Amino acid sequence: MQSNVETTSPALAIVEFDVSHLSEALAKVEQFNRRAAKAGVTQQFEVVHSISFVPASRAEVELFGLPDAGHSVVTFVVLGQPLVVEGWTFVATLSFDKEAGVVTRPVPGAPVVDLTVYRSLTSPICDSCGTRRQRKDVYVLLSEDGELKVVGSNCLAVFLGLDVSAALRYVGDAGTERLEQSFSFGGEDWRFPATTVLAVASAAVAAFGWVAKSAYSGTPTAARVCDVLYPLPTSKYPREAALRTRAGVAEKLEANGGANRAVERAEEVLAWVRNGEVGSSEYAVNLQAVLGVDTVGERNLGLAVSAVSSWAKAQDRVIERQERAQRAASSDWVGTVGQRLEGLALELVQQPRFIESDWGVSTLLVFADEAGSVFKWFASGSHDYAVGTHFTGKATVKKHEEYNGAKSTVVTRAKLETV
Repeated sequence: MQSNVETTSPALAIVEFDVSHLSEALAKVEQFNRRAAKAGVTQQFEVVHSISFVPASRAEVELFGLPDAGHSVVTFVVLGQPLVVEGWTFVATLSFDKEAGVVTRPVPGAPVVDLTVYRSLTSPICDSCGTRRQRKDVYVLLSEDGELKVVGSNCLAVFLGLDVSAALRYVGDAGTERLEQSFSFGGEDWRFPATTVLAVASAAVAAFGWVAKSAYSGTPTAARVCDVLYPLPTSKYPREAALRTRAGVAEKLEANGGANRAVERAEEVLAWVRNGEVGSSEYAVNLQAVLGVDTVGERNLGLAVSAVSSWAKAQDRVIERQERAQRAASSDWVGTVGQRLEGLALELVQQPRFIESDWGVSTLLVFADEAGSVFKWFASGSHDYAVGTHFTGKATVKKHEEYNGAKSTVVTRAKLETV
């Protein structure tokens, strides 16, 4: 196993833990790879990991009496191709929530299949043993002939002729795996009010920024929400991390009516999801199921928390459309075709759009000047700037465009520098 390897394999699981457990985690993946090879399974998992130091803040030292040395954490990413055993490919996990119903979790990189038919299931049934009983998960398998089977974890060894239980921790949802590793209370099914989950998530984003559970660095927002909602862990480093999160979230909730704002935002997010504005994708349907009921189960906390980020991105798109319409109304052509414009002062007003062609990659950059006139530049190569970045420089007018009444000046041979 090695870190920082280049690979095109999808990430099957992403977890975070104290550096003292790194050798144990690497050994577990190595063990599965050996057992899989011995059993004739061709898939082998890779690992990418990074180590970062988390210092203790002054507030933590003074208020909580924590040591100021801090500690090192590992972000551990397991990569590999979807698991295929005896011609059957693991394509999805069906998780059953007693209130929300079925939550579908497609396997990254696996063939896409229609999982709609499984959403109406009221309880897990296994196609191998034919029994219907309480199960947390069942697995959807796709044969080489296109046949789908739903198999419970206890029946996999019989159905496939091979015990693949060691691999399932990497086949399942990465966020669920991380939460189950970090917070375990005797198998009790913890549930939290949906509004509370989203309010805490909103405060956590305000305190620490949004971090996806698939991020290669940083503590995922879902984990910070767990730090607040669950009882404090008894082990040293997880306890210290939870205290850090609680202090940051509490500060945001106490400042300038932050608690009221967090609850208001939670209600806005819930309405956005429940009204169907979230969309119709697999993710959206799962989110509507999980947040369509009053409480969120611990296995779906990561999914519920992600609604805050999705809602924020949707609001950004609304604002961007409004600003684009305003710019279009005030935009006018600048210069004449062929004229070299000097002393330009421009602001990037749209996310760069990368365009691939037979001649390579170019980037469409859209700017506006102080008068509101829009400029477009198809720059050679990849140029990734943040919206709001300011530039000065010069460019040559290539042509004047008008689309739906919106005027823009297309430039070429631009020489721009960031301010």
